Amino acid sequence: MLEDEIPFIYGLEYQSRALCSQLNETDIKRFLVGTQTLKNINQVHLIEYDDELNSLKKCIFEHKNGEIWQIGSSPQNKLQFFTCYNSFSPPNTIQTKCSIWELPEVLDMSIPADDSSHFSLKHLVDLPQQVCISTIWEPNAKGVVSLSENSIYYYDLIDSSEPKLISSAKLEAKGQPKFTNCKWNSHHNNSQIATCNDTAIRGWDLKSMKQCFVIESSHNQFVRDIDFNPNKQYYLASVGDDCKTKFWDIRKTNESLKTLTNHSHWIWSVRYNSVHDQLVLTGSSDNKVALSAISSLSSEPFKTVVNEENDNETKLVAEPDKLVKIYEDHEDSVYSVEWSSVDPWIFASLSYDGRLIINKVPKEEKFRILL
Repeated sequence: MLEDEIPFIYGLEYQSRALCSQLNETDIKRFLVGTQTLKNINQVHLIEYDDELNSLKKCIFEHKNGEIWQIGSSPQNKLQFFTCYNSFSPPNTIQTKCSIWELPEVLDMSIPADDSSHFSLKHLVDLPQQVCISTIWEPNAKGVVSLSENSIYYYDLIDSSEPKLISSAKLEAKGQPKFTNCKWNSHHNNSQIATCNDTAIRGWDLKSMKQCFVIESSHNQFVRDIDFNPNKQYYLASVGDDCKTKFWDIRKTNESLKTLTNHSHWIWSVRYNSVHDQLVLTGSSDNKVALSAISSLSSEPFKTVVNEENDNETKLVAEPDKLVKIYEDHEDSVYSVEWSSVDPWIFASLSYDGRLIINKVPKEEKFRILL
């Protein structure tokens, strides 16, 4: 292994499954991690990574509200983020809620070995719904979509002191369907989201709050996560308990375009690279992270080749799809994978035992894409 490809491993004190990259940042590579502990006060770790020194700084904040299941950084304000968490209420009831928080403008970042001080977060507002399964920020506006077990709520947060409900919709299907996840589609003027329930993926038009596409049996078992290709509209990736990663054209939902079998257990997370969308990350309960290059379905399907023996004639050659690398640095289920919002060659993965690992795309693959 090359020295600059050695992973950086950071251990949290408690179990964790919530991870996101800090958005709206231009220079500093930062990630947010939320913990899950029932016996102690939960924490939000702000992690700052220096790839030149392969070193890390942190700032720890107390999250007294409960164990964190999801965390998401605001694309409009890098200091703001939400957490979805379990909150205990008397008498012995658990509520799943969502709150918006704000980091201090001046951060006291420290080296982990030197400091374990905890700081306070500024609480901005709670979303008013009784149950919150998953939440996503609106990409280019100050709004959020949040899911309860069978309803979608679209809120305006321009006035951060009081979320304004813009519209809502209810999931109506056979049985008692329950939402598990959602993602915003950055195409179509940000007017579309997709949700997961059981084995189905459903697209929703936020203007009409009606379904605009349905993939009824996207996986043989539960679909766990989805992600839209950021550079090529209509394309979607999904992962599930059938250990498969599938790629879809939402205009033709009867059959997937491609299926990967890089994992041997449930897959919890999938992420497209926002710049080089042929690069796709997945994290699984087999304790592994897979990095794939799916050029055939990307915005960069061809590579220009120069023939020096024929007057430097150039031609376009189709790039083959391939598994770039399997990362095996985790010892527990990998629940989250996230690309850095600043550097497209850096990504983080988080396993349930609280191990955060920061890795890089192999240099060979990086140069193959760039040159």
